[in-house]
Amino acid sequence: ITGTALITKLHGVVGMADIPTYILSASPAVDVVERARVAGATGYLNKPIRLKTLLEILQKHGLS
Repeated sequence: ITGTALITKLHGVVGMADIPTYILSASPAVDVVERARVAGATGYLNKPIRLKTLLEILQKHGLS
């Protein structure tokens, strides 16, 4: 299952639509970013991800 398909499924489950979801990919292609947005992803991150970036995202959502 792809990340975008998983996000679409999660957002269809009662109580899970508000969970922040991010796509993490090595591809910076515009179509990949757009598919993530259409699927309902909260954001898109390029690999390799920096620890500082991950920690900032977790803090933004109150998860750190």
